[in-house]
Amino acid sequence: MQTHYGLRAMFVGITALPVIQSVAAAEMPSYTVYELFLRCKIEKPQNADELADSAGCREYIHGMVDILSANGRTRGKEISVPAVCNVPDHLPMDALVRVFINWANKHPESWGEHRINASLAFTDKWPCTPAR
Repeated sequence: MQTHYGLRAMFVGITALPVIQSVAAAEMPSYTVYELFLRCKIEKPQNADELADSAGCREYIHGMVDILSANGRTRGKEISVPAVCNVPDHLPMDALVRVFINWANKHPESWGEHRINASLAFTDKWPCTPAR
């Protein structure tokens, strides 16, 4: 009889897993433009948490600019996805972070939005024009 209850518990656990994962994902906070801004403003980390926050900012910005640049290089006749064009080659990471910080300072109305909206800093700075 123990096996019967063990199998039932295992079945219930397996079938409940997607529900548990979706509830956990819904409860996970996604951070905002302002939180990214605070992380990016850390120039000289003083502890492990600040180092992780600063590195996280740079990784996020780097990935975002890479994707936006790829979108700019592969666009068709009309731009249908966010993209940047003519970003200077070998631009230091600190310069990219500064572009975002400057934009965020000018757009406090965006601070409460999801951090993906930080992409506007780069699409404003290096906009693409439709190919003709």
